[in-house]
Amino acid sequence: MNIENLVAADHRNDWRKFATMLFRLEDADPGYMLLKRANLPYEQKLRYVLAWCAFYNPGIAAIASQYEGKKFYRYLHHVYPHAKRASERRHFRGQAGLKALVRGEDLYPKPEKMVETCYGPHYLKVRAQMNHMAQMGDYFYWKLADIWDTVFDKEVASTAVRSTCPRCRSKVRR
Repeated sequence: MNIENLVAADHRNDWRKFATMLFRLEDADPGYMLLKRANLPYEQKLRYVLAWCAFYNPGIAAIASQYEGKKFYRYLHHVYPHAKRASERRHFRGQAGLKALVRGEDLYPKPEKMVETCYGPHYLKVRAQMNHMAQMGDYFYWKLADIWDTVFDKEVASTAVRSTCPRCRSKVRR
């Protein structure tokens, strides 16, 4: 890979090329690259992703990913009151966050299934698959699309986003 040419190229008119460059350089989200390379079973990576999305804290995610089923959720309930959360999860607090955690457990007793449900061949399918999940919005729809694409090597196309996603129209340029 010729990094100089890749970085020197003008990507201002095509965000897709710019995003592709970031991932090829492994400069997008270091958490993606860490998880992709981690020598963990697939199911454990899925549990990591779910805990990471809940608190956006890789330490909590790493510990939680070691537990399966009810033990996984029991751990998340245990740390919930005092867990440090990144600013991306500032809303995953109080009764609303706790209710979302309980609902996720009710819908997906096997936590890995919740993350697998989030996959779709294109962003709009990911968004549709996640729409029923409490405390998950546009930011995490994009996040899960990126995680599937980058960590699990399952392509998620971003076609038709501009014309069908009202909140994304101002962020996505042709």
